[in-house]
Amino acid sequence: MAMPDQTFSLVQSVLVPAFENWSKTHFPKDWREVLKLSGLSVPVDGNNNLLWELSFEAKVLNKQLFTCRFESGKPVQVEISG
Repeated sequence: MAMPDQTFSLVQSVLVPAFENWSKTHFPKDWREVLKLSGLSVPVDGNNNLLWELSFEAKVLNKQLFTCRFESGKPVQVEISG
């Protein structure tokens, strides 16, 4: 992705609380200290209102995968796996 900071800003409202709850630590000012963008799914026909996902891998602890699901163009859920 050409603009990782803008991409992260799309999920920040749901990802930061999920990360803090999982890690039992405060989220750093620079998200790149603890996460790296690892994947995305493209909605059918590029329609943001359909289901799609962004994934970030934790650089700390067990390197869990945080997958943020979008519905109607907004992040609605974070699944933690790994």
